[in-house]
Amino acid sequence: MHTAKAPFLCVEKWALTKSLFLYIYDIYNMNKVYIEMSVTSMYQRVKKRRALAQVLIGWQTQTLKLIDLHSGLTIILQSRRRMDMSFILEVDNLRKQYSDSAFALKGVSFSIPYGSIVGFIGENGAGKSTTMGSILGTLQKDSGTIHIFGEEMAPDKLHLKENIGVVFDDIKLPGDLNIVKLGNVFQRIYKQWNQKTFDHYVDFFSLPRNKKIRGFSRGMSMKLSAAVALSHDAKLLILDEATAGLDPTGRDELLDVLKGFVQDGKRGILLSSHITSDIEKIADSLVFIKNGKILLNVKKAELREKYAILQCRQNEFDLIQQKLILTYKKNEDTVDVLVSDREQVPSSITKKDFTIDDMTLLLMRGETA
Repeated sequence: MHTAKAPFLCVEKWALTKSLFLYIYDIYNMNKVYIEMSVTSMYQRVKKRRALAQVLIGWQTQTLKLIDLHSGLTIILQSRRRMDMSFILEVDNLRKQYSDSAFALKGVSFSIPYGSIVGFIGENGAGKSTTMGSILGTLQKDSGTIHIFGEEMAPDKLHLKENIGVVFDDIKLPGDLNIVKLGNVFQRIYKQWNQKTFDHYVDFFSLPRNKKIRGFSRGMSMKLSAAVALSHDAKLLILDEATAGLDPTGRDELLDVLKGFVQDGKRGILLSSHITSDIEKIADSLVFIKNGKILLNVKKAELREKYAILQCRQNEFDLIQQKLILTYKKNEDTVDVLVSDREQVPSSITKKDFTIDDMTLLLMRGETA
C-alpha cells in the first residue's frame, strides 16, 4: 500500500496496541470507500482504546488513517487546509508548453479569496486564456496544481465544474434555438439549474425570448452567456472578455450584477478584460500577466495607497532604489517608472496620477530593472 510523507503534519505522541494502528497515507492513491469521522469521534475512539494520539494539522491537506485491527474497521480523517477555507481558487506554479509554439506558462500562481473579484490583465497572447483553460480542464496542464473549493481540479471532477460559471468571448450557443428552448436544454444539463433565476436575468438584460440566437448581436450573446452562468448556482465565475460588445449602459448593468454576486462572501470571480476601466471599477485584486509569467499580483487598495508611476530624468532615475522598481520605460528625455512604495522615493521626483490602464501599458511595454 502506498504511503507518503506528510509535510506540516506532526504526530507528537502515539501508541501502538493490538487493536489500533495510526499512520499517514495518501488518500488520492486509494480506490476503496472508507468511513469518514470527525476529529471528536476519532479522539473518542482513540481514548476508548487507551491509545494516546495527539495530532497537529498544519496548512496542507493531509489524511490520517486509523485501522482497528480487532474489528477490521477502517476510519478516515481528512483535514481541510486552512487556506482552502479562505480561497475559492488557488493556482500554484502552473506550467503549460505548446509543442508547436515558443509560448509557455511559466509558473503561474495566484488565488481568489471567497467574496472577492480578481482582475486578470494582459495583452493578447499573454497567457490569460491558457490559464483559464487549464483551470477549467479544457487544456491539459504540464505541471502545477489547481484547487477549487479546496479540492484539486481534475477533468473527471464534474461536481466541481457544476459549480463554475463560464463566460468566454468565443462561446457559441446553439443558433437555431431561442431563449425559451435554450432554458429547457440547460435544465437537463445542470443539476442546480434555476429557471426563475434565468428568467430574471433574461428580463434584466432585456433579451428577446422568441428570437433565434443566431440573430443576436455580440452584446446580446454576451448577456445571454452571463445569464446562463448566473443561473445554475455557480460559486465561481470565470469570465473572459464578458463585457466585450456591450455599450456603456450594458457594461454597468453587468458589473453591478457581478458585484452583487460576491456580496454574500461565499463566491468569487476571475475576470479578464481589455477594458481595464471595468476591472478597476469592481476588482478587489489585480493579477498582471505577460509572456506567460505573472508580473504583479496586488490588492487594488494597496496599489492605490503605495504604488506610484514616476516621471523623471536619467539622473533622478539613478537615485531610485532598485528594489522599488517594478518596470520602467525610457522616453526621449524622461523615464517612466513604476515603483512599489511611493514613500521611499525622493520627494523631488514627480509622481503622476495614474489609472490601471496607465499601469498596464507600462508593465506590458516596460523593462525590468
